[in-house]
Amino acid sequence: MWTDMLEEVKKIPALVSDKGVEVQQTAHTRWIEARGQNAQRWYEFQISAMERAGLWLDDAPAWPVVGPVVDKAEEAVQKQLQTLTNVPLEGFDGLSAKVLVAAIRDTSDRGVLRKVRWNEARGKSRKTVLEAVARKLEQLDRTECDSFEPLAF
Repeated sequence: MWTDMLEEVKKIPALVSDKGVEVQQTAHTRWIEARGQNAQRWYEFQISAMERAGLWLDDAPAWPVVGPVVDKAEEAVQKQLQTLTNVPLEGFDGLSAKVLVAAIRDTSDRGVLRKVRWNEARGKSRKTVLEAVARKLEQLDRTECDSFEPLAF
């Protein structure tokens, strides 16, 4: 009886260690997912803020205090909006879905993928392109999860 109990007690460190690694892996995976979701929300917030600023500036010339700087402010807002949404693929709007999907497969830049997703969702909204972006982002997340190194206890 005591020997059986002693054998069970000897197994505890391995069980705890395995569970600790599993908990670390889960936490790491959830952190990567949350980071991606937060990056997407931040990106969308920035675009929304620039679009709202543009709308606000449309009414601003009538205000005596703000009127003189409206042109410079509108220029700055448009420049920032262009920076946020401009896809670095020559002729993006004219590219076929097949060409875009190939370009998506070849990139690992999450910023470019967010821009493609944003522009495609507001443009042609091609399912194959949007799915390719989602797959690539998931692949990048999985690659990062696979490189997980557990902490030693």
